[in-house]
Amino acid sequence: GEMWYDYVSPGTYKIYIALFRDCASTGAQYDNPLSLGIFNSANSLLREVTVTFPGSSSVPVNFSNPCISPPAGICVEKTIYTTTVTNLPPIVGGYTLAYTRCCRGPNVQNLIDPDNVGITITAHIPGSETGFSVNSSPRFTGYPPLVLCAGQDFYFDHSATDPNGDVLVYDLVAPYIGGSSAVPMPQPPPNPPYSLAPWEVGYSATVPLGAGANVVINPNTGFLTATPSTLGLFAVGIRVREYRGGILVGETRRDFLWKVVSCIVNLDAVITPQIDLGSQYGPCTGLDIQFQNESINGNNFQWDFGVTGITTDVSSSVAPSYLYPGNGTYTVTLIVNPGWPCSDTTTEIFTLSQEVNVLMKSLDSVCIDGNAIDFEAYGYSEPTTILTWDFGPHATPSTGVGQFVNGVVFDTSGFIPVAINAVFGICDSDALDSVLIYDHPKNNFNVPPGLQCAPFTVLFLDSTESIAPLSYYWEFGDGGTSTLPTPTHTYLLSGNYDVALTIETSIGCIDSIRLLKPNLVKVKPSPTSDFIVSPAITDIYHTWISFTDISIDGDYMKYIFNDSTETLDRNTSFSYFEGGYHYPMQVVMNEFGCRDTSIQTIYVKPETTIYVPNTFTPDGDDYNNIFLPIVLDAKEYEFIIFDRWGTAFFQTNDTKEGWNGCNGKMNAPDGTYVYRIRYVDYQTELRKEIVGYFNLLR
Repeated sequence: GEMWYDYVSPGTYKIYIALFRDCASTGAQYDNPLSLGIFNSANSLLREVTVTFPGSSSVPVNFSNPCISPPAGICVEKTIYTTTVTNLPPIVGGYTLAYTRCCRGPNVQNLIDPDNVGITITAHIPGSETGFSVNSSPRFTGYPPLVLCAGQDFYFDHSATDPNGDVLVYDLVAPYIGGSSAVPMPQPPPNPPYSLAPWEVGYSATVPLGAGANVVINPNTGFLTATPSTLGLFAVGIRVREYRGGILVGETRRDFLWKVVSCIVNLDAVITPQIDLGSQYGPCTGLDIQFQNESINGNNFQWDFGVTGITTDVSSSVAPSYLYPGNGTYTVTLIVNPGWPCSDTTTEIFTLSQEVNVLMKSLDSVCIDGNAIDFEAYGYSEPTTILTWDFGPHATPSTGVGQFVNGVVFDTSGFIPVAINAVFGICDSDALDSVLIYDHPKNNFNVPPGLQCAPFTVLFLDSTESIAPLSYYWEFGDGGTSTLPTPTHTYLLSGNYDVALTIETSIGCIDSIRLLKPNLVKVKPSPTSDFIVSPAITDIYHTWISFTDISIDGDYMKYIFNDSTETLDRNTSFSYFEGGYHYPMQVVMNEFGCRDTSIQTIYVKPETTIYVPNTFTPDGDDYNNIFLPIVLDAKEYEFIIFDRWGTAFFQTNDTKEGWNGCNGKMNAPDGTYVYRIRYVDYQTELRKEIVGYFNLLR
């Protein structure tokens, strides 16, 4: 892992602790929380800061050599703890930040007793005497690959960036040791200074992979090179120091592990076969191919598309496309990583042909009488194309071959499908069309069923059978005519009417047919509704209106006074209590079922009238269960009921809504209640109020 920080404001720093762990192991889980120690220049603990575990993510095992497949069983997790620390004013000697943990595991072979050697990660905030208290530490830009291949040269940019623009210098160093198996997670971390990891014989800070590995880091650029030769797991330390004006400001150490393995070269050149490219790249779909490359671990590619006699049919694209010059069979070659130590070559056979096209033409739209149609195929490019026709079971002949087939006779009408198949080599194509054979039209029409009463408007329904376009001439029997396909006609007088339809066609089977239907329309006489009302204008004190029937030829009659009241009496009277306009209706019907209606207008001059009862008995019987004032012709009506303490518990603006004797879900007790009615008088437009008392008895 490693640690770096950002200066936020005087005395405030944001600290980052990046940790990597072997997620295939059962120990050394991430701390939650992590214990961070802050020490002064006397190495005394000033503060312990706990940092919550933020979660982790997997680190991919990357290789720079395309010939190499990653070995199995390598699993690494990464996390970055972050925290912001305040109240760190500049002091002499600055501050040391430290985190300590155990352990590195028994398989680290360049350290003594690695299973008991932990890790300490530090960062230093410069002291006030340096003048560099406002400082953010350098941080490495990338993490080196986790796995190196024995015998393979390794190159990595191990550079860092510095937010202050300081000069950075790199070198290899020994990692710090940390917690032990006895105390694996010290909280807080122990005081500095910290001891360096103990090297096994033959290893050191500058020789962390053993003799011959040649691990070198450029001190100015941070570029790291190595040629590992020994298999195993190795601890490595990298340090970057920052200088400002030639004065050392601080340093950041990275402590990490390299696993050197014997890598397996796994390379395979694979061209997706033509059969797997999809139907759009079949052997008969044209000469343009979009190749697909399924090679494994390839980085560079060299294609040869197999056209004889030319050298321009090549490509270095991963998945190129190519337009071939003509029909044929081609051997396509792909070389993966040409010129590399690992390389592979493969070939695939592609068979290509221009798409076979065929069209047909013929005489169309002929009458079934004496039809004989000539057919011709066209649109194909190869003269040796084999053509086969299928005219269907209603044709003589029903099949044919060649470009021309003449004199085909059809014994049925309608759109007759005709198919042609074209074959060239391994490719074929089908075309489907049709010919239109007209039959003689069949004339027919009718009217909708139902009672026909004068005046009667009828929509004539044409059911003529014909493929060819028709012209129409209707004769309605009362002197009226029309040329529409489905006309509408009104018969004003009762009687029986003969209707005729003449149809003509000018193409196909040319013909003219007249169909007459006697007495098709039978119009019955209608009665005449009419009645007298008296008086037509009145007031609410004289509301009885007399009704006198003066209808003609009606065997049945009724008056409809309003939504709820009607009568069969021909001469009667009815009272309209409410002011305003009323529209009584009369309906008469004769012996044939023909009807007629009429409406009269009655106007009752409005005058506001209110009657309020003084008692009601909501006991559930059929009488007097609702307390409802009678209100006529009032505007802006409001009705409120109060209990004996003056609390309003019922209110409505509907003159038809009354109180049922309940207060919420409970029955209201017997007693005296107060009501208040506010309204606007219809005639005077004045606002008025009525307040009174009523009794509830159960």
